[in-house]
Amino acid sequence: MKKIILAIFVLLLLPLSVKADIGYDTSTQSGFGAGTSRTTSLTSGAIANPLILAAAYEAAVADTVTGCTANGAAMTKVASRVGSVNVSKAVSLWYAIPTSTGSLQTVTCSAGLSITMNVVAASYSGVKQVSPLDSFNSGVAASTSPYTTSTVVSASNSWVMMVVADSGNEPVASTGVTKRQGTASATAYGDSNTGAPPGAYSMSWTNAANDWVGVIASFAPATSGSGSTELVPVPISGGVADSGGATSL
Repeated sequence: MKKIILAIFVLLLLPLSVKADIGYDTSTQSGFGAGTSRTTSLTSGAIANPLILAAAYEAAVADTVTGCTANGAAMTKVASRVGSVNVSKAVSLWYAIPTSTGSLQTVTCSAGLSITMNVVAASYSGVKQVSPLDSFNSGVAASTSPYTTSTVVSASNSWVMMVVADSGNEPVASTGVTKRQGTASATAYGDSNTGAPPGAYSMSWTNAANDWVGVIASFAPATSGSGSTELVPVPISGGVADSGGATSL
C-alpha cells in the first residue's frame, strides 16, 4: 500500500510533456498564370513537427508538372490525376518536411512546358517527421454533385487533405472537409480539420452537376492519441516510465 501511495505521489510531481495532434497553420496560393513554373510563399508559424503541402492545378488535360520544391528542396509527390476534357485540368499533391519554421516558405512547381497553372501551399504542425504519408487515393466523376472521394486511413488521428477541380465554378466544401483555398477557375483545396479514426474517410464537394477530378491523402500525426491534447508524465531520476506512463520505483 505504501508503494502505491508513493508511486502516485511521484507521478504528481513529474513534469508533463504535451502530445499534440496535427493542426492547421496557414496557406496561400499563387493564382493561375502562364509559364513553365509557378511560385507562392507563406510564412509558417513557430510550430513543432511541421509539414508543407503543395497542390498543383494545371489548366490542361495532361499531367505536365515535373516537380515541386519548398525553399529549394525537392518535395515528394503523393499522386496526380488528369480530369476529363470538360474539366480540362490535372491536379497533383506534394509534401515536404521543412528544415525550419517561423520563416518564409517558398513553394515552386515546375512543368515540362509553358502552361497555365495555380499552386497552393499549406503548412501544418504535429505531423510525423519520417514517412508521414498515411494513405492516398484519386478519382474522377462525370455530371454529378456532390462529388465524393475516400481514402482508407491507417494511423489514428491522421489528418486528411484534398485537392479538387471541376468543370464549373469554385467548388463548395460539403461533408468532411474545411476549404482553405479556392478560385473562381473551379479549383479548391481543403482538409479534414480534425483527426480521423482508422478506416475509410470521405470528403464531399458540391457545385452544379459538373465533371470532377481530385486527389485525397491522409498524413499521420507525430504522436498517437485520443483526438485531443494528452499530458504525459516525463520520467525523472530514480524512476523509469513504462509504456503505460506509470513509474516503477
